[in-house]
Amino acid sequence: MALPREVLEAVAADIARAEDSLAELKDVISDMKLSGMDVDKREDTVDALKDKLHSYKVFYERQKAKAI
Repeated sequence: MALPREVLEAVAADIARAEDSLAELKDVISDMKLSGMDVDKREDTVDALKDKLHSYKVFYERQKAKAI
């Protein structure tokens, strides 16, 4: 059974906000790196967040396909 439309819309909005936040975070880390700061751990965290976000996007797309 697919998620209700309202829930799918909320998930889509959350994914969009997460993508925006992740882009901002990448910019901050890039600035830190250019400033000579060690960002290895932060880059690992961003990579993990990107993977998690990808999982949510796949889930959303599968649920959206079921709703049609």
